[in-house]
This record gives sequence, structure tokens and C-alpha cells, in this order.
Amino acid sequence: MSRSRLAFTACAALVALVVPACTTTTAGGRTGRGSGSTVLHVGTLIEPNTLNPVGGTLVLESRVANLIYDGLIRVDDRGQPVPDLTTVVPSQANGGISRDGRTVTYHLAPNARWSDGTPVTARDVIFTWRAIMNPRNNVTTRVGYDQITTMHAVGQHTVRVNFKEPYAPAIFLFADETRGAIMPEHLLSRYADLNHIPFNRAPIGSGPYVLREWRHGDRLIFDANPLFFRGAPKIGRIELRIVPDTNTELTQLRTHEIDATTDLDPNQLAAVRGIPGIATRIVSTNGFRHVSFNTRRPPLNDPNVRRALCYAMDPDSIYQKTYFGVGLRAPADQNPGSGWADPTLHYYPHDPARAEAMLERAGWIRGADGIRTKNGRRLSIGLVSVTGAKANEAIEVALQDAWRAIGVETTIKNFPGTTLFAPAAGGGIILSGNFDAALYSLFRDPDPNDMGFMGPNGVPPNGFNTSFYADPLMGRLQVEAVRTFDLRRRHQLYDAIQRMIVRDVPIYTLLWVPLIEAYDARINNVKPSPTGIDFWNVTDWRMGG
Repeated sequence: MSRSRLAFTACAALVALVVPACTTTTAGGRTGRGSGSTVLHVGTLIEPNTLNPVGGTLVLESRVANLIYDGLIRVDDRGQPVPDLTTVVPSQANGGISRDGRTVTYHLAPNARWSDGTPVTARDVIFTWRAIMNPRNNVTTRVGYDQITTMHAVGQHTVRVNFKEPYAPAIFLFADETRGAIMPEHLLSRYADLNHIPFNRAPIGSGPYVLREWRHGDRLIFDANPLFFRGAPKIGRIELRIVPDTNTELTQLRTHEIDATTDLDPNQLAAVRGIPGIATRIVSTNGFRHVSFNTRRPPLNDPNVRRALCYAMDPDSIYQKTYFGVGLRAPADQNPGSGWADPTLHYYPHDPARAEAMLERAGWIRGADGIRTKNGRRLSIGLVSVTGAKANEAIEVALQDAWRAIGVETTIKNFPGTTLFAPAAGGGIILSGNFDAALYSLFRDPDPNDMGFMGPNGVPPNGFNTSFYADPLMGRLQVEAVRTFDLRRRHQLYDAIQRMIVRDVPIYTLLWVPLIEAYDARINNVKPSPTGIDFWNVTDWRMGG
């Protein structure tokens, strides 16, 4: 499956992960039991919609899941699966994945406990899968999980997972992120659904931290979990402070109201590098910042209109002026740094004359005010993004100007991330399809599987395919690609999928999200994952001198 999360980052359209720095204080409550008294104040553009990962959609919610919960695996800073609740990552080489690729066996750590003291068992893993598949639960995608036929407990600490067909991305299904984090059966099995229960605001997990307090609109406070099965983390408390503007985050970084963030835009690099005691670095991620065209809504249901908009854009100028040349680039949905991007594909050349000719041929004629019309309808589209993401706001203006030059009227309307990316059942703008074009980032797993956010199987409410592009051929290619472990064949299939994306442009990727980390230079062992998650190894973080 493709465990995609809508990512709100400042550099992106959706939120981001933040790398913490710290101030040393005396923390009250449970902080300090088996841990130090260090408090990390971490800035974030938005707050979660929920702390129940089954219904999560945001990168921030995956980051929080890394604090509160465990998955069977986590994804490390090289994009590789590493053990979490499982004692070893299953593979065909170690016998954890059967020769036919249809059975995966996980062996759980026998000493893992929920923060209320209850042991974590195989029953919790099975419950998590059933919760994801429960049609009453507002789950954004079940892609991948719907390929599981049965799950069996073999004793208290072994789980056997059986698939309908071989499923190459199986290992990433139960990563410690949205939908993959393991949930406590003993607390949740009594509910018919998990959509609106007290647990979602006051969860119990098995991870390295416990939620102490959630001050809505202000901050979330997490204390080290003294029962964590790998030992209580050394950082005693982490506070996620909600600062819904990147300029304000930079100011608060200077004044040490927050100690760290990765929400900053490339145009803030020089400023943050001038702050004494703050280290900076740039991390390439598997998040792609793109324009998603709603192919179900006129006039964007016409691929010629979409292509004309791409010819009118100047992605090279956007890259230099907005991102200052920071970040990798590729026009489709595979990261060039991963080895999966087709190197033969290129961006549409900046050619406004060609764009205008395409619109003319499609029947869109300029009116007296310069805006094109067809059959009495103005060529007008709405463009949405997340409030407070300054880089995105600059891109929106650039697109508005470029499209106006070819006779397209563009209305910009931005929303708070919690509104823009809420689940469709909760009225989310993106996932309900209530938009024409959207500028945002989507973070994905290291596996090239894009079934959950491109093609027919990922169209909402079944996934994150917010372009609503549903070409049957792409669907067939995607199904074949997840059923084979042959890397050569998978490359051929994903190259073909990328060519379809560039041809029909349901999405147009501007760049792969560069996370600009700014954090207290005394922190050691912060190693963000390319999935956009920095808390995967939070128990290894230490304070230096």
C-alpha cells in the first residue's frame, strides 16, 4: 500500500515535521520518572484533528503517533524498515515472508506494554487491522489492508498475516504512522466505531511518550513513558506548540519561545542561520509538493486545459525564486533521489503561446476583459492551499499571474490545515473534492507503490487520489506492480505510470519537499526519515554540552 499522508508544511502546503531543540527546565507531573528534566519546545503550523491514527490524515498526526504508539516497524533515516514492536523485520531471506509472498509473520517483543500497564499482544495487531477495515470508521484509505484475507495469533506474541495475492509493499502497512500504529484492543473493542470517542483526545499507547495535556489551539504536552519497553527516553518532555505562520515561527525561534522547527521556507535560511546556537540542515524527503487538478470538475476534466496550464507555468522560475534551488525535482510522483523516478521525463517547457493555442483549439475564446469563455462559461478556476504557508502563497500568486496571461481567471482561497485536509466525512475540502486545483504536499513511503494516491483504487473515499484521476490502465499497472517482487519489472511498471501522469497531468509536481531543520545545536541523534517523520528514533535523542 501507499501510506500517504497529507503533509502540512510551511515549505509545503501541509504541515510538517519539526525537529526539536530544547531548553532545560524543571518539569512537573510525571516528567523525569526514569528520564531527564529537559523540555523540547517544538513549533508546528497546525494541530492534529485526532490522536487516533486509524482516522489520521496528516504528517503531524504521524509524528504524534511516533511519540504515543508503536508500529510493527518504523522507517529509519535511510528509508528502510527497522523493528518496532516486532523483534525482526520479516523478509523472504529470514523466513518471515513466505516464498509465494502471500504470508508475513511478525514476532512481537514480549515485554511491550500499554502505558496503563496492560501487555501488548497479537490480539492488538489483529484488532488494529479490523478497525481499519471497519466500514463504520472514517478511514481515508484501506488500500493494502484490503489485500489481507486473514490474520491469526500464534500464541501471545506472534501474528501471521495472509494476503490474497503477493503484496510487495506489505512491510510498510503496519509502520508507526497514521493507520499503521497498533491500537489497544482492551480499550477500544467495545466501540462500534472510533470516529468520535474520548480516546481520540486522550489516547493510551505503548510508545515512548504519553500525552499529558492538549491545550487546543496552543500546544500538546508529552511526558516520557516510564513503562516503554525499550526504556524511558532521556528527553523528559516534548511540547508541540501551535504557531500557524512561518514568519512567526522564525521570530519565536529567535526569542527561544520555540526551540526548533522544520516548517521554515528556503527564503528564511539565511535568517535562521544567523541565530546563535541554532543548527540548520536540509533533509530530502519523499514528500512531493504539487498542483492537484480535480479531473472530475469542468474545465479541468479536459486534459488539454490541464496541459495548457502546465505550459503556462514556469516551474524553473518558481524553483529559483521560491525555493532558491533547494530540493530535488521530478514532474511525476516518484522521487529522483529514491531511484524510482523515470529520468527520461521532463517538465513542460514554459510556452505561453502554445498554451493559448491549445485553449483556442479547445474552444476557449478570449473575451473583452481578457478572460476566455466557452458556451457562455468563463474559464475560471479556484486554487486552494493551507493558510500560513508562505512559500505556497508565493507560488499561488505566480500561478495566478501565469494563468491570467493566457486568459484563465484564478481565485485563491486558503484554509486552515485542519479544514483543508480533514477526512471527506468531516467535510475536508481536499478529500471531498470540493475544489478545482490544490497546491499541497503529500508524503509517501519509500516503496514506489502509488496505488493509494494515484489511479482508480485511490479515489476518495478509498484513498488520497485527490485529482480523482481514474484511468483503468493505470489501475492495472499498479495492481501488477504490487504483486511482483521482481525489481526490474516493478521499475518498468512505475516508469509507465509516470509517463501517464506527465501525459495527462492529473498532478504536476513542482519539487520534492526539502525539510529545513532548525534546532538547538546541543541535540544529538536527530535523524529525520524521508517519509517526513523525525520522531522515529526519539528514544536515541540526547543533549550534549
